[in-house]
Amino acid sequence: MKLTEKTLSREYRYRGKIINLRVDRAQLENGRVVSREVVEHPGGVCIGALTEQGELLFVRQFRYPYG
Repeated sequence: MKLTEKTLSREYRYRGKIINLRVDRAQLENGRVVSREVVEHPGGVCIGALTEQGELLFVRQFRYPYG
């Protein structure tokens, strides 16, 4: 089973020195069009955990600000 998506469009909502925020529209293999929220950050990784109630879970930790 291939899990591929075709990007139809990209709309940047914010462009900053450290991150960019954009919303992509993508088409799935079955033809359905979906929205993908993307955080661009060079040299970083982030995974968002969403509960069944639609709550986004975070881990609280201190990191000295970059820049």
